[in-house]
Amino acid sequence: MAYTEVETTTYGNRVKKSFGGAKLGVALLLGGIALLWTNEGRTVKTADMLDNAEDDLVEMTDISTINANYENKFPKFKLIMQQ
Repeated sequence: MAYTEVETTTYGNRVKKSFGGAKLGVALLLGGIALLWTNEGRTVKTADMLDNAEDDLVEMTDISTINANYENKFPKFKLIMQQ
């Protein structure tokens, strides 16, 4: 003859499990906020760096000669393709 084993869960145990899940949710939320904060900070630093580099950008008309005025500057070339 087969029998069935019944296990009961008390109300207190169910509440403990739900608070455990809530703790995990809060931990994931805080981790996501920290990750987003770090990523946004890196984005702002990169944008500032590009703005500073744009100030040092110079257009060189003749790239065959070296001009001392272009020292520590970022050169910008226009290449024209000929067929």
